[in-house]
Amino acid sequence: MDFKKLSSSTWDILDQNGDPAKGYKTIWLAMTEEKDSGLHIFKDKLGYYHFAIATSNLQLPYVENPNVNGLQIQVTNYQFANGPQSQFIDLCCSISGYLEEFTQIVTEISEEVLVKNASPKDAVTMVITNWLSFWSKQKSNALSETEQLGLISELLVLDRLCLINSTNALKCWRGPLNERHDFNFSAWSIEVKGTTKENRIHLINGVDQLKSYPKKRLGLVSCSFNKTEFPTEYNLNYLIKKIKQDYFPKKPDLAVAFNNLLAEAGYSPLHNDIYDRYNLELIDSMFFEVNETFPKLTSEILNQRLDERVSGVNYKISLNGMTGIKIDDLRWGEYFF
Repeated sequence: MDFKKLSSSTWDILDQNGDPAKGYKTIWLAMTEEKDSGLHIFKDKLGYYHFAIATSNLQLPYVENPNVNGLQIQVTNYQFANGPQSQFIDLCCSISGYLEEFTQIVTEISEEVLVKNASPKDAVTMVITNWLSFWSKQKSNALSETEQLGLISELLVLDRLCLINSTNALKCWRGPLNERHDFNFSAWSIEVKGTTKENRIHLINGVDQLKSYPKKRLGLVSCSFNKTEFPTEYNLNYLIKKIKQDYFPKKPDLAVAFNNLLAEAGYSPLHNDIYDRYNLELIDSMFFEVNETFPKLTSEILNQRLDERVSGVNYKISLNGMTGIKIDDLRWGEYFF
Protein backbone atom coordinates (compact mmCIF):
# COMPACT_ATOMS: atom_id res chain seq x y z
CA MET A 1 0.00 0.00 0.00
CA ASP A 2 0.99 3.64 -0.39
CA PHE A 3 2.80 4.49 2.86
CA LYS A 4 1.14 7.94 2.89
CA LYS A 5 -2.25 6.26 3.35
CA LEU A 6 -1.21 4.37 6.48
CA SER A 7 -3.40 5.16 9.48
CA SER A 8 -3.94 3.67 12.92
CA SER A 9 -7.02 1.85 11.57
CA THR A 10 -4.89 0.01 8.98
CA TRP A 11 -3.57 -2.30 11.70
CA ASP A 12 -7.10 -3.64 12.30
CA ILE A 13 -7.17 -5.39 8.92
CA LEU A 14 -3.91 -7.28 9.44
CA ASP A 15 -4.04 -11.07 9.73
CA GLN A 16 -2.19 -12.08 12.91
CA ASN A 17 -2.25 -15.85 12.35
CA GLY A 18 1.34 -16.04 11.12
CA ASP A 19 4.29 -17.20 13.17
CA PRO A 20 8.09 -17.35 12.87
CA ALA A 21 8.04 -20.85 11.37
CA LYS A 22 5.35 -20.34 8.70
CA GLY A 23 6.05 -16.67 8.13
CA TYR A 24 3.97 -13.63 8.93
CA LYS A 25 1.26 -12.17 6.71
CA THR A 26 2.25 -8.60 6.01
CA ILE A 27 1.30 -5.50 4.09
CA TRP A 28 3.98 -3.80 2.01
CA LEU A 29 4.55 -0.08 2.46
CA ALA A 30 5.75 1.49 -0.78
CA MET A 31 5.64 4.64 -2.91
CA THR A 32 2.43 3.55 -4.65
CA GLU A 33 -0.32 1.01 -4.17
CA GLU A 34 1.14 -1.36 -6.75
CA LYS A 35 4.84 -1.21 -5.98
CA ASP A 36 6.54 -3.60 -3.55
CA SER A 37 9.26 -2.63 -1.12
CA GLY A 38 11.33 -4.00 1.73
CA LEU A 39 9.05 -2.38 4.33
CA HIS A 40 6.43 -4.56 6.00
CA ILE A 41 3.84 -4.11 8.72
CA PHE A 42 2.25 -7.06 10.52
CA LYS A 43 0.73 -8.21 13.81
CA ASP A 44 1.90 -11.24 15.73
CA LYS A 45 -0.24 -13.69 17.71
CA LEU A 46 0.05 -11.56 20.84
CA GLY A 47 -1.47 -8.66 18.96
CA TYR A 48 1.80 -6.69 18.97
CA TYR A 49 2.37 -4.32 16.07
CA HIS A 50 5.52 -4.69 13.96
CA PHE A 51 7.28 -2.63 11.34
CA ALA A 52 10.04 -4.62 9.63
CA ILE A 53 12.55 -2.90 7.34
CA ALA A 54 14.69 -5.06 5.09
CA THR A 55 18.42 -4.65 5.60
CA SER A 56 21.48 -6.80 5.02
CA ASN A 57 24.77 -7.49 6.72
CA LEU A 58 24.03 -4.99 9.44
CA GLN A 59 27.07 -5.07 11.68
CA LEU A 60 27.45 -4.09 15.31
CA PRO A 61 26.50 -1.78 16.79
CA TYR A 62 22.95 -2.59 15.81
CA VAL A 63 20.20 -0.01 16.08
CA GLU A 64 19.96 0.88 19.75
CA ASN A 65 16.84 -0.09 21.67
CA PRO A 66 15.27 3.16 22.89
CA ASN A 67 14.37 1.64 26.28
CA VAL A 68 10.95 3.25 26.46
CA ASN A 69 7.76 1.59 27.57
CA GLY A 70 5.99 -0.26 24.78
CA LEU A 71 8.58 0.18 22.02
CA GLN A 72 11.31 -2.32 21.22
CA ILE A 73 13.81 -2.36 18.35
CA GLN A 74 15.88 -5.33 17.30
CA VAL A 75 17.64 -6.76 14.27
CA THR A 76 16.30 -10.20 13.44
CA ASN A 77 15.51 -12.61 10.59
CA TYR A 78 11.96 -12.98 9.27
CA GLN A 79 10.25 -14.94 6.55
CA PHE A 80 7.34 -13.27 4.80
CA ALA A 81 4.92 -15.06 2.45
CA ASN A 82 6.91 -17.57 0.36
CA GLY A 83 10.13 -15.60 0.41
CA PRO A 84 13.40 -16.64 2.04
CA GLN A 85 14.47 -15.64 5.51
CA SER A 86 16.09 -12.22 5.44
CA GLN A 87 17.49 -9.70 7.90
CA PHE A 88 15.20 -6.91 9.10
CA ILE A 89 15.23 -4.05 11.55
CA ASP A 90 12.11 -4.79 13.57
CA LEU A 91 10.22 -2.09 15.46
CA CYS A 92 7.59 -3.52 17.78
CA CYS A 93 4.84 -1.63 19.60
CA SER A 94 3.43 -3.77 22.39
CA ILE A 95 0.98 -1.25 23.88
CA SER A 96 -2.09 -0.37 21.83
CA GLY A 97 -2.38 2.97 23.60
CA TYR A 98 0.71 4.12 21.70
CA LEU A 99 -0.54 2.98 18.29
CA GLU A 100 -1.08 6.53 16.99
CA GLU A 101 2.50 7.44 17.84
CA PHE A 102 3.80 4.19 16.38
CA THR A 103 1.87 4.74 13.14
CA GLN A 104 3.36 8.20 12.76
CA ILE A 105 6.85 6.81 13.40
CA VAL A 106 6.32 4.14 10.73
CA THR A 107 5.18 6.80 8.25
CA GLU A 108 8.17 9.05 8.94
CA ILE A 109 10.70 6.21 8.64
CA SER A 110 9.05 5.07 5.42
CA GLU A 111 9.39 8.56 3.97
CA GLU A 112 13.07 8.71 4.93
CA VAL A 113 13.78 5.35 3.28
CA LEU A 114 11.52 5.52 0.24
CA VAL A 115 11.57 9.21 -0.64
CA LYS A 116 14.86 10.48 0.75
CA ASN A 117 16.84 7.26 0.18
CA ALA A 118 18.16 7.14 3.72
CA SER A 119 19.63 3.86 4.93
CA PRO A 120 17.25 1.87 7.18
CA LYS A 121 19.59 2.21 10.18
CA ASP A 122 19.99 5.98 9.75
CA ALA A 123 16.26 6.49 9.17
CA VAL A 124 15.29 4.52 12.27
CA THR A 125 17.89 6.23 14.45
CA MET A 126 16.89 9.73 13.35
CA VAL A 127 13.14 9.31 13.62
CA ILE A 128 13.23 7.45 16.93
CA THR A 129 15.54 10.11 18.41
CA ASN A 130 13.08 12.80 17.36
CA TRP A 131 10.16 10.91 18.92
CA LEU A 132 11.62 9.82 22.25
CA SER A 133 10.47 13.00 24.01
CA PHE A 134 6.88 12.55 22.86
CA TRP A 135 6.43 8.76 23.01
CA SER A 136 5.20 8.29 26.55
CA LYS A 137 3.86 11.78 27.21
CA GLN A 138 0.29 11.87 28.42
CA LYS A 139 -1.92 12.44 25.40
CA SER A 140 -3.30 15.95 25.13
CA ASN A 141 -5.28 17.96 22.66
CA ALA A 142 -3.58 19.95 19.95
CA LEU A 143 -2.36 23.38 20.96
CA SER A 144 -4.98 26.07 20.43
CA GLU A 145 -4.30 28.86 17.94
CA THR A 146 -3.51 31.17 20.86
CA GLU A 147 -1.01 28.63 22.22
CA GLN A 148 0.51 28.14 18.78
CA LEU A 149 0.88 31.91 18.44
CA GLY A 150 2.75 32.10 21.73
CA LEU A 151 5.05 29.17 20.90
CA ILE A 152 5.77 30.49 17.41
CA SER A 153 6.78 33.82 18.94
CA GLU A 154 9.13 32.14 21.40
CA LEU A 155 10.67 30.02 18.63
CA LEU A 156 11.27 33.18 16.60
CA VAL A 157 13.43 34.49 19.46
CA LEU A 158 15.04 31.09 20.10
CA ASP A 159 16.10 30.93 16.45
CA ARG A 160 18.04 34.17 16.80
CA LEU A 161 19.66 33.07 20.05
CA CYS A 162 20.73 29.74 18.52
CA LEU A 163 22.67 31.70 15.93
CA ILE A 164 24.89 32.86 18.79
CA ASN A 165 25.08 29.72 20.92
CA SER A 166 22.55 26.92 20.52
CA THR A 167 23.51 25.14 23.74
CA ASN A 168 23.06 28.23 25.91
CA ALA A 169 19.93 29.22 24.01
CA LEU A 170 18.17 26.01 25.04
CA LYS A 171 19.35 26.42 28.64
CA CYS A 172 17.93 29.95 28.74
CA TRP A 173 14.56 29.04 27.19
CA ARG A 174 12.24 28.77 30.21
CA GLY A 175 8.83 29.44 28.68
CA PRO A 176 7.85 25.74 28.33
CA LEU A 177 8.69 25.25 32.01
CA ASN A 178 6.10 27.84 33.11
CA GLU A 179 8.63 30.16 34.68
CA ARG A 180 7.77 33.83 35.03
CA HIS A 181 9.62 34.91 31.89
CA ASP A 182 10.26 33.03 28.67
CA PHE A 183 14.05 33.55 28.55
CA ASN A 184 16.33 33.97 31.53
CA PHE A 185 19.86 35.34 31.08
CA SER A 186 22.54 36.46 33.54
CA ALA A 187 21.56 40.13 33.78
CA TRP A 188 18.32 40.14 31.81
CA SER A 189 15.15 38.14 31.42
CA ILE A 190 12.87 38.46 28.41
CA GLU A 191 9.15 37.88 28.07
CA VAL A 192 7.84 37.15 24.56
CA LYS A 193 4.34 38.03 23.39
CA GLY A 194 2.63 37.46 20.08
CA THR A 195 -0.53 39.10 18.77
CA THR A 196 -2.73 39.13 15.69
CA LYS A 197 -4.73 42.09 17.00
CA GLU A 198 -4.52 45.68 15.85
CA ASN A 199 -2.83 48.25 18.08
CA ARG A 200 -0.32 45.63 19.26
CA ILE A 201 -2.49 44.48 22.15
CA HIS A 202 -1.09 41.76 24.41
CA LEU A 203 -2.61 39.75 27.24
CA ILE A 204 -0.52 39.73 30.40
CA ASN A 205 -1.01 36.65 32.54
CA GLY A 206 -0.66 37.41 36.20
CA VAL A 207 -0.11 40.51 38.23
CA ASP A 208 3.67 40.00 38.35
CA GLN A 209 4.40 38.64 34.87
CA LEU A 210 6.04 41.96 34.01
CA LYS A 211 7.95 42.20 37.27
CA SER A 212 11.70 41.83 36.89
CA TYR A 213 13.76 39.37 38.89
CA PRO A 214 15.96 40.85 41.64
CA LYS A 215 19.15 42.39 40.20
CA LYS A 216 17.97 41.75 36.64
CA ARG A 217 16.46 43.95 33.97
CA LEU A 218 13.41 42.87 32.01
CA GLY A 219 12.70 43.12 28.31
CA LEU A 220 9.60 42.30 26.30
CA VAL A 221 9.62 41.12 22.69
CA SER A 222 6.36 41.93 20.91
CA CYS A 223 5.65 39.97 17.72
CA SER A 224 2.82 41.27 15.54
CA PHE A 225 1.33 38.90 12.93
CA ASN A 226 -1.44 38.59 10.39
CA LYS A 227 -3.18 35.27 9.88
CA THR A 228 -3.04 33.83 6.37
CA GLU A 229 -4.40 30.78 4.58
CA PHE A 230 -1.16 30.23 2.69
CA PRO A 231 1.90 28.32 3.98
CA THR A 232 4.53 30.59 5.50
CA GLU A 233 7.75 30.29 7.48
CA TYR A 234 5.85 31.43 10.59
CA ASN A 235 4.17 28.11 11.10
CA LEU A 236 4.84 25.84 14.07
CA ASN A 237 5.96 22.83 12.04
CA TYR A 238 8.14 24.95 9.77
CA LEU A 239 9.94 26.71 12.62
CA ILE A 240 10.56 23.50 14.57
CA LYS A 241 11.99 21.78 11.49
CA LYS A 242 14.11 24.85 10.64
CA ILE A 243 15.66 25.07 14.11
CA LYS A 244 16.46 21.34 14.14
CA GLN A 245 18.01 21.42 10.68
CA ASP A 246 19.94 24.66 11.19
CA TYR A 247 21.37 24.03 14.66
CA PHE A 248 21.05 20.38 15.75
CA PRO A 249 21.70 18.14 12.70
CA LYS A 250 24.80 16.58 14.26
CA LYS A 251 23.96 17.31 17.90
CA PRO A 252 21.52 14.58 18.99
CA ASP A 253 21.72 15.61 22.66
CA LEU A 254 20.57 19.13 21.80
CA ALA A 255 17.86 17.77 19.50
CA VAL A 256 16.51 15.66 22.37
CA ALA A 257 16.71 18.64 24.76
CA PHE A 258 14.79 20.73 22.23
CA ASN A 259 12.14 18.04 21.86
CA ASN A 260 11.83 17.76 25.64
CA LEU A 261 11.12 21.48 25.87
CA LEU A 262 8.59 21.26 23.05
CA ALA A 263 6.86 18.40 24.84
CA GLU A 264 6.72 20.47 28.04
CA ALA A 265 5.10 23.25 25.99
CA GLY A 266 2.34 20.81 24.98
CA TYR A 267 3.55 20.16 21.44
CA SER A 268 3.31 16.69 19.90
CA PRO A 269 4.01 15.66 16.29
CA LEU A 270 0.74 13.73 16.40
CA HIS A 271 -1.07 17.00 15.65
CA ASN A 272 1.15 18.22 12.82
CA ASP A 273 -1.71 18.13 10.32
CA ILE A 274 -3.53 20.67 12.51
CA TYR A 275 -0.46 22.85 12.92
CA ASP A 276 0.08 22.91 9.16
CA ARG A 277 -3.18 24.84 8.84
CA TYR A 278 -2.22 27.73 11.14
CA ASN A 279 0.02 30.14 9.25
CA LEU A 280 1.11 33.66 10.10
CA GLU A 281 2.72 36.58 8.30
CA LEU A 282 5.11 38.60 10.44
CA ILE A 283 4.39 42.31 10.44
CA ASP A 284 7.26 43.16 12.76
CA SER A 285 8.84 42.16 16.06
CA MET A 286 10.01 44.77 18.52
CA PHE A 287 12.01 44.79 21.74
CA PHE A 288 10.99 47.04 24.66
CA GLU A 289 12.64 47.47 28.02
CA VAL A 290 10.09 47.03 30.79
CA ASN A 291 11.04 50.06 32.88
CA GLU A 292 9.22 52.74 34.89
CA THR A 293 7.49 54.16 31.81
CA PHE A 294 6.37 50.81 30.39
CA PRO A 295 2.63 50.05 30.83
CA LYS A 296 2.32 47.29 33.40
CA LEU A 297 0.70 46.15 36.58
CA THR A 298 2.71 44.59 39.42
CA SER A 299 2.06 43.85 43.06
CA GLU A 300 4.32 46.77 43.98
CA ILE A 301 2.11 49.20 42.07
CA LEU A 302 -1.08 48.12 43.84
CA ASN A 303 -1.88 50.20 46.91
CA GLN A 304 -2.76 47.12 48.87
CA ARG A 305 -2.28 43.42 48.57
CA LEU A 306 -4.85 41.40 46.70
CA ASP A 307 -7.41 39.55 48.75
CA GLU A 308 -6.38 35.92 49.13
CA ARG A 309 -9.66 34.96 47.46
CA VAL A 310 -8.42 36.55 44.23
CA SER A 311 -6.60 33.67 42.56
CA GLY A 312 -5.33 35.42 39.45
CA VAL A 313 -5.27 38.63 37.46
CA ASN A 314 -5.02 38.99 33.68
CA TYR A 315 -4.94 42.31 31.89
CA LYS A 316 -4.26 43.73 28.44
CA ILE A 317 -1.72 46.32 27.34
CA SER A 318 -1.41 48.21 24.08
CA LEU A 319 2.06 49.01 22.77
CA ASN A 320 0.77 50.87 19.74
CA GLY A 321 2.89 53.98 19.11
CA MET A 322 5.58 53.04 21.61
CA THR A 323 9.20 53.20 20.48
CA GLY A 324 11.12 49.97 20.54
CA ILE A 325 13.99 48.25 18.75
CA LYS A 326 13.38 45.90 15.85
CA ILE A 327 14.74 42.55 16.95
CA ASP A 328 16.66 42.23 13.67
CA ASP A 329 18.56 45.35 14.80
CA LEU A 330 18.95 44.22 18.39
CA ARG A 331 22.45 43.46 19.61
CA TRP A 332 21.55 40.17 21.25
CA GLY A 333 25.02 39.76 22.68
CA GLU A 334 24.34 42.64 25.07
CA TYR A 335 21.49 40.66 26.64
CA PHE A 336 22.27 37.03 25.96
CA PHE A 337 25.15 36.25 28.34
